[in-house]
Amino acid sequence: MMLKTSLVALSAAGALTLAACGGGGGGTTGGGNATTGAFQGGNTGNGQDPTAKGPVTISGAQKGGMVTVLTLTGLTTTLDPSEIYYVDTSSIFSGLIGRSLTQYKYDPTTHNMVLVPDLATDLGTHNDNYTKWTFTIRPGVK
Repeated sequence: MMLKTSLVALSAAGALTLAACGGGGGGTTGGGNATTGAFQGGNTGNGQDPTAKGPVTISGAQKGGMVTVLTLTGLTTTLDPSEIYYVDTSSIFSGLIGRSLTQYKYDPTTHNMVLVPDLATDLGTHNDNYTKWTFTIRPGVK
């Protein structure tokens, strides 16, 4: 019985010590807000810029070639668009291979993401009950 009581007391003391070590310091952490100019992860805002033009031209860029993607574990999942659901392959596909009708771009002034046209010429138009959207595709898109 004495051993059991000592073990419980020691476990409780250890748990309290660990709890005292966690968080609560005066330092700053990630997150932030627009008034300090810090990044707001996940905050897309409601900004839209239907007049934005793209894609961006990069001096010296050439069509074709090969892209080498370095990963920690190697590319072990598919890049088939119908089967992509892992973060690594999804980000590779959306950043290097596939395009969308619209996309978000970061606005350093408001610290939010702004919806802009990508393959479409505008942000689309909807019907009265928002069940159908119509987009005009940019010329030259295949």
